Amino acid sequence: MRLISQLAIGLWASLLVTSAAANGLDARRTSEPGRVFQAPMAAPAPPPRVLLAQQPEPEPKGTPEVERGDPSDKPAKTQAPTKVYAYEVFYNAPKKKLEKKLIDLSVLQRKVAEPPLSRAALIRRVESDVALFQKALQSEGYFAYTVDQKIDFANSPVAITFDIAPGPRYKLGQYRIDYDKPDAPGLFKDLSLLGIVVGGPAESEKIVEAGPVILRKLGESGYPLAKQGKRRAVVNHDDKKLTVVLDIHEGPRVNIGQTFIAGVDRTKEKYLKRVANLDQGDLFDISKIDAARRRLYQTSLFNGIQINWDDAPDESGELDITVVAKERKPRTISLGLNYSTTEGAGTDIAWIHRNIFGADEDLSVTLKAAEIEQSFRTELAAPNWKRLDQRIHVAGEIAREITDTYEEQKISAESGVSRPFGKRWKGSATGVLEVLETTENGIETQNVVAAFPLIALYDGSNDPFDPSKGYKLEFKLEPAAITLDNTDFLATFSMGGSVYHDLLGDKTLIAAARSRAAFILGPARDRIPASRRLYAGGGGSFRGFEFQSVGPLDAGNDPEGGRSSLEFGVELRWRITDDIGIVPFIDGGSAFEDPSPDFTDFRFAAGLGLRYYTPIGPLRLDVAAPLNPREQDNLFEFYISIGQAF
Repeated sequence: MRLISQLAIGLWASLLVTSAAANGLDARRTSEPGRVFQAPMAAPAPPPRVLLAQQPEPEPKGTPEVERGDPSDKPAKTQAPTKVYAYEVFYNAPKKKLEKKLIDLSVLQRKVAEPPLSRAALIRRVESDVALFQKALQSEGYFAYTVDQKIDFANSPVAITFDIAPGPRYKLGQYRIDYDKPDAPGLFKDLSLLGIVVGGPAESEKIVEAGPVILRKLGESGYPLAKQGKRRAVVNHDDKKLTVVLDIHEGPRVNIGQTFIAGVDRTKEKYLKRVANLDQGDLFDISKIDAARRRLYQTSLFNGIQINWDDAPDESGELDITVVAKERKPRTISLGLNYSTTEGAGTDIAWIHRNIFGADEDLSVTLKAAEIEQSFRTELAAPNWKRLDQRIHVAGEIAREITDTYEEQKISAESGVSRPFGKRWKGSATGVLEVLETTENGIETQNVVAAFPLIALYDGSNDPFDPSKGYKLEFKLEPAAITLDNTDFLATFSMGGSVYHDLLGDKTLIAAARSRAAFILGPARDRIPASRRLYAGGGGSFRGFEFQSVGPLDAGNDPEGGRSSLEFGVELRWRITDDIGIVPFIDGGSAFEDPSPDFTDFRFAAGLGLRYYTPIGPLRLDVAAPLNPREQDNLFEFYISIGQAF
């Protein structure tokens, strides 16, 4: 039996670290760049060389021996040459997947359009490729490989050929984690979570990445001071197996100590500690630190957050934590623009004062001006009220709405609370009081409405702004009391959802669909204020028809609204480039006079959209035309806004 080749500890550890760039492990028996390598070897190899098809003639005097612009070459001492060494490269490997990987790594391939200015520079490129190929082969578990290369200067362009024989693929015989105190509680020992399979291929990438993963797992189990020691690797060429031993210095197991706040002037320290939620005495867990950092960022109070901890625990075994924050300016002004053929042009101007009382309270004033609706709204909101992620708000609004059906002036006040339930669900409850003055068909009425909307939302999508997979659900129940000449009670219920599917798996072609149904139980339609009836059509409903135009109509073809509605939409979101996408779609729906839909006057529209993707979301331009138009419908409608249609 041949002797087992063992790698020197220091050489192997250094090669594993440097291999991250080339995804390669290195063994002790490696060839020097530029020569044929055969492992294992019984005797020392001859000096490095490059095989030439024929000996090159001496270069003319004055020809520099370096390539212009190559940082590895010496500067040219004479004038620029007129000759360049164009070349073509041939790669021969038995495994196509491996061959592709080598080609992707090849310096020669990357610079084929930049031929060198000397034979010496070309040879250096070849040598560089040989070194990269060696590391790449070892990264895949091939330690008995042969790399042969030939340069044929007789050809024009110069022909360079690589013949690669990977040999047998070595397996991981053993992976062992050596701790200072192997019997200490909470130590990580599950290799399957590292992606390492004993008996599987000896892939260096997984072996190198295992160290940081182990430290992360230890940090989640009370060992945030753990450090990685030496990595020892032994290649056994007889049974073609690799053994790896990783030293981990786990350090002491500690608990969370005191939390200190630095760099904060306007925000109450007590509030920030509550948001961070790092309770003194709990077992130290790096995932809790990450969650604290994320919650502090989500407050929108800071431009930067750093969370540090001491280098050693105190006498009680606790590790103190320091939060270093950089506060944002508290006041901002924002401007929003939108336009559609159905709802006209509109603008939103908002002034926001964040952190007005030092506990992340937001005071906002919003002015909305559009052809259909004008409003003035002020709101005071407090996130993380009484508990994490629980939001409370109070608001007042003065609004005017002008549609083909009615004209309404409104003064309202509301107060509500919202909070998540689990990871995906979110619920809210709001109390609303409205004073309405409505003009419909020349008749003016005044109403007082007290409503209590309850909303439940489920977000199972992968992105809140531009999802590519998953689904969303929405349920709303709104009981209300309306005073006219007497008091009527009604309840509005709606439910809807959307679903998203990545057809190709690369987010370039997304199928999306939505639907929504709503109905009102209570008095006759005429006793329901016009603004609280159900309508269909327009950008906020389904595209291709004028705002609120689909459903029951009066004698003048103006919409009257109904007590039930159905809507749906289907899109194919095709991202042509990183910035541009097109979206063909079909929408449909209608509103109905009775609480139960009768599917009369159901309308359909088709259209095409353009998307320009920005960091804040896609800019949307949609054009839609009715498929079964009525006499009064336009040939098409278009819409401009930020964000997807649903």
